[in-house]
Amino acid sequence: MNGDNSQRGQGNRGQLSEQVAGTEGQVGEQEHDPLEDIVRGEDASALLQHEMRAWPRPEREVFELYYVEGMETEQIEMVTGYALNVVQESLASVREKLQKLSVVA
Repeated sequence: MNGDNSQRGQGNRGQLSEQVAGTEGQVGEQEHDPLEDIVRGEDASALLQHEMRAWPRPEREVFELYYVEGMETEQIEMVTGYALNVVQESLASVREKLQKLSVVA
């Protein structure tokens, strides 16, 4: 009985293998290449770093502390010594610049 079961479905496996083999080129063409995201991300990062060089110092610091370090505006105020309104204005300016660069939607 085991011999019968082991041969049972052999024809189906062969057909399935042929179907998979026949679609390999199609699947490969449709698959998303994650390396493209990495390259695009590196391009965006390089562009952002280049653009940030021209930003005023408070904006660069607020960007780093808010987006990279995850600090709240009150924490940034304490760490930098900038007045809260300067931190908030810098953050608003940074957001506007990022939107223009299409880094943040």
